[in-house]
Amino acid sequence: MRIEVRQLEKRFGSFQAVDNVSFSIEQGQLVGLLGPSGGGKTSILRMLAGLEMPDQGEIFFDGKIVNPIPPQKRGIGFVFQHYALFPHMDVFENIAYGLRVQKRKKAVIRERVYELLHIVGLEGMEKKYPHQLSGGQKQRVALARALAPEPKLLLLDEPFSAIDAQVRKELRRWLRGLIEQLGMTTVFVTHDQEEAIELADQLIVVREGKVEQQGTPWDIYRNPVSPFIASFVGETNRWQGPVKLAGFPELDRFHGSLFIRPEWIHMRREGGPGHEKGMVKQIRYQGGRWQIEVELANGLHLLTFIQGDHHIFSLGQQVSIWIERALGFTDKEVRAFECASPKTVNAPALSSV
Repeated sequence: MRIEVRQLEKRFGSFQAVDNVSFSIEQGQLVGLLGPSGGGKTSILRMLAGLEMPDQGEIFFDGKIVNPIPPQKRGIGFVFQHYALFPHMDVFENIAYGLRVQKRKKAVIRERVYELLHIVGLEGMEKKYPHQLSGGQKQRVALARALAPEPKLLLLDEPFSAIDAQVRKELRRWLRGLIEQLGMTTVFVTHDQEEAIELADQLIVVREGKVEQQGTPWDIYRNPVSPFIASFVGETNRWQGPVKLAGFPELDRFHGSLFIRPEWIHMRREGGPGHEKGMVKQIRYQGGRWQIEVELANGLHLLTFIQGDHHIFSLGQQVSIWIERALGFTDKEVRAFECASPKTVNAPALSSV
């Protein structure tokens, strides 16, 4: 299913939840609505589902306007944030619920439920009740129930927020594979940028009811259109220009916000032209990588990361820093600054993240 949203607006009393939102989603895409809490993501999702009516604007499914069409006739599956499973029904009956509403034949219902139990990895659990399931299992039941009527569009509201961190990571990988297998257009809401980047083909970043940016996770991470996007999506160092930085002669005349991603920072024992001198101020373990804070000779602080053994660094150690790229934002423009000096020097690299 292809989705198009045109100039969508929604108010709750005096609060403008969604403000002139437009976007399109192609058939089979897995799209994340990403943004801070209260930004309008769930309101957009609920309007796609027909659970809320827009005050203005139009929603099209495969070129057909669906504003007047009730939720049960839109061909959607909806997975709620807290599962919304029926506690008095076992797993089989929870999954079968939508099919019974559609008055499908018993044999068809049975075949479809067992097919879905296999797809979501819950074979043999059809007689268990929700209170007997883990959070991850409940989420799989909720997903199977949403998929049972064979929808053309799947909508998920914060699908992993109530699940432990490790299970959440496993479910993300599983869901990504499942959606690719089914080829179904899917939209999910999240405030977790790591989750959004890992899952989505496309991101729609929403803030204060407006779309700030739409694109692939890589495009949005690499080329954010605003300081908010640069800060919200991924980790970054933020400085206020002008600053003096080796290899970036233009920055001492730039008045605006500067952002440097940790992986654009490279550390060496010795440097050359275009390298800054610095001192290691902090070393922190973050599970699989080490966060290194460096104070540059000009007084600026930056964070970068290394993999492997942190003992190649020590507190107070003098290091050489080469920065390959910086992004600058003013009220009028976004600029990408590339280092004017070469990275390659005789000294071996300590870190290239």
